[in-house]
Order: sequence, then C-alpha cells, then structure tokens
Amino acid sequence: MAAFATDSQGQVVGGAVGRTWGKCCELLQLWVAQEYRSAGVGSQLLRKFEAHARGRVCSIFYLTTLSFQAPEFYQRHGYVVLAEIAGYPNGIVKYLMHRAEA
Repeated sequence: MAAFATDSQGQVVGGAVGRTWGKCCELLQLWVAQEYRSAGVGSQLLRKFEAHARGRVCSIFYLTTLSFQAPEFYQRHGYVVLAEIAGYPNGIVKYLMHRAEA
C-alpha cells in the first residue's frame, strides 16, 4: 500500500509505504523531500496513507522510527511509544509506536 505527494508540476515530493493485515496497518517508510518538510506534506501523507488503510478496515496503526528521525512527528499524530530499543551507535534509540482508533 502506498500514498504519494506531488508538487504543482506533478513531481513526487514525498511518499508513504506500508502493509495491512486484518485490522492492522504497518507504516514501513514515510519520506518528504527536504525542501517540502515543515510544510504539512508529511501530515497530509500520513492522513492519506491511514485513510487507505481504513478502506481496508484497519483500525490499528503501528511503525518503527529512530530517535533522529521523527518520533515527535508521530506523537503529534496520536502515536505512543510501546517499546524502546537502545544500543545503537551514538545513543540512537529505535521506537515501536502504535495508535488505535476507537
């Protein structure tokens, strides 16, 4: 499953890919071109990706992200940390994050 964001010329400037199984949806990767970050593109992509998953009857969303990536972004969208894995170089932590809809 995938969702994409394009600029006014139709060039891809961001994307989200993942998979679903039953009521679960796993976001595997979300990226936004540097010049489009902090402009709401990532939030739009996440909403679009989750909407596709809801169309597949998903109500449980999860992902992993690293501490230098975007844990705060996902927390702003209602995700909570279920687990932390420390031990990566330079103090980096991997987070398993989850959000369930009522």
